[in-house]
Amino acid sequence: MTFVRWMWLVKVGDLVKHRDARVFTAAVRARTGIIIEVGVYVGRKDMLVLWSNGETTTNASTHLKIVNLEEEIDTIALSFAEV
Repeated sequence: MTFVRWMWLVKVGDLVKHRDARVFTAAVRARTGIIIEVGVYVGRKDMLVLWSNGETTTNASTHLKIVNLEEEIDTIALSFAEV
């Protein structure tokens, strides 16, 4: 039932990342996406996400987490400071 409650909190325009980053490569872990559509898709997926690399994929909301925007801005600022 937790999944259902979380799914209704997600809306179009929310920034997301992959929840379990251990199963993805560093490039996939680093990308941030924006929810562009919520619906029902093949493979028990319910979100259409536009990723920062320009790719659009369907994802299960249970595999995504909402990004804290302030934390994301701090991370981006730190990465530019290192350059």
